[in-house]
Amino acid sequence: GSSRGRCRGLDLTEVLSPLKADFITLSEVENRRVLRDLADHIEKATGLRYPYIIHRDGPDHRGIDVAIISQHAAVSTNWITPVPGQRDVLFADFVVDGAPLTLCVNHWKSHFGSAHETLPKRMEQARAVRVEIDARLSVAPDAANVGMGDFNDNYEAATLVLGLKSITDREAVLKNRSEHYLYNLHDGLRRGRDGTYYSWYGFSWCTFDSISVSPGMLDEARQARAGWQVAPKSYRVYKPAKVVGERGRPNAFRRLRDRDTNELKYQEGYSDHYPVVVTLRRRS
Repeated sequence: GSSRGRCRGLDLTEVLSPLKADFITLSEVENRRVLRDLADHIEKATGLRYPYIIHRDGPDHRGIDVAIISQHAAVSTNWITPVPGQRDVLFADFVVDGAPLTLCVNHWKSHFGSAHETLPKRMEQARAVRVEIDARLSVAPDAANVGMGDFNDNYEAATLVLGLKSITDREAVLKNRSEHYLYNLHDGLRRGRDGTYYSWYGFSWCTFDSISVSPGMLDEARQARAGWQVAPKSYRVYKPAKVVGERGRPNAFRRLRDRDTNELKYQEGYSDHYPVVVTLRRRS
């Protein structure tokens, strides 16, 4: 799954522990210590261990990074930085139960600033990720590749559809092998009910967070070679009651101005985004 937020480890433990996920991918990570704290809290609460942390201090001007905590050791990692001063993109390769699996963790440029300034940066990030995915799928077309994160664009935006080639047309993904399309699992979900982020600027729900998979994970004939398939109906926006705030919006941990006193104070919550999760099944 994919989660986002600057929260206390104990708070995230309450939210993430029930998933019992093999991999937890995160955005806006301050440093390695908070990842270790999160893994330790989960182990103390549930006995579930995440001994492997994949993180590096990246070039982001705010000092926030992407990362993975995992029950499985990575066999290789590759970090790319498509836009100077922005977050890295992480490619991590695993072998679980004998089957290779690649996770690609993203946190693209935000909309802070003008569209003229920010959109080209997200498109540059999208195209850089696409180059890496093309290189991998050109060698192993049926390999299991999963892309996820906070893309700061809705799943039907040009950055995802044209730049990343992540689309919601399942048949096109399966039929057009030369393009190496990814299938965006947010297909079929509704933005209002299944949005992951509420924009206070547009007063509308956004689908900034999503997960996409390579075609080998969809096709029955190719799943044996891919090693993995997406469990039917397992992809969802994860929002247990404790993370849902007013009017169904994420119960965020953030600084707010008190309307009565005009003082700034912190709202105790979890994240301003809802995570997305998916279950993968091993194919033999």
